Amino acid sequence: GGSLLENSVVVLDEFHERHLETDLAFALLRDRQARSKNLRLLIMSATLAECSDAPLIRAAGRLFPVHIEYRPHSAAPLEEQAAAAVAHALTQTKKHVLVFLPGAAEIRNAIRACQVAARRAGAQLLPLYGDLSPDQQDLAVAPSSSRKVICSTNVAESSVTIDGVEAVIDSGFARVLSYSPWNGLSRLQVEKI
Repeated sequence: GGSLLENSVVVLDEFHERHLETDLAFALLRDRQARSKNLRLLIMSATLAECSDAPLIRAAGRLFPVHIEYRPHSAAPLEEQAAAAVAHALTQTKKHVLVFLPGAAEIRNAIRACQVAARRAGAQLLPLYGDLSPDQQDLAVAPSSSRKVICSTNVAESSVTIDGVEAVIDSGFARVLSYSPWNGLSRLQVEKI
C-alpha cells in the first residue's frame, strides 16, 4: 500500500455506520496523527453530534415531504409482494421506483415478477448489487429521462445516490453476515430489519 504524504487529509465518510474496519482505521489514523501534526482527519456523518476536540462543521440538508404506506403481512413469496408493491407505486408516481431486496437471487426473482407492471408503465427494470459489472451498475444509477424500476440490495441505502427516485419500496429484509461461536463459521442469512 501507499504511504500518506507529509500534508495529507483522510476522509472517513458515513462514520455513523459503525464497523470494525472504520473504528480500526480511525484508531490507527489518530495514532499517526499524534506523531505527525500535518495529518488531518475529516469525519463525515449524518448523525454524529461531536467528536472530542474536533471543530464541528454543519451542512444543512433539504427536507422533502414523505408519505409512508405499510402493506399488510402476507405469506406470498417475496417477489410477488414486491411485484404488487411496484405495480401500485407505478400507478401513483411518475418517476423512478427503487426496491430494496435482500440479495441477488431475490432481485432476479422480483425482476421477473415485475415485468408485466413495468411494461405497462413503460419502465425499464434494472438490478443493482455489488457483483454486477460497473457498466451494469451505471445503468441503474445514471440519470435517465426514461422511467426505471431499480431492484437493489441495501448498497443503495447509503453508498449510492440515484436521482429521480419518487417511490421507495423496502422489503424489510436484508442479507446479514452472522458469526456462529458454536462452529466458528460466518454465514449470510436473510433477516428482518
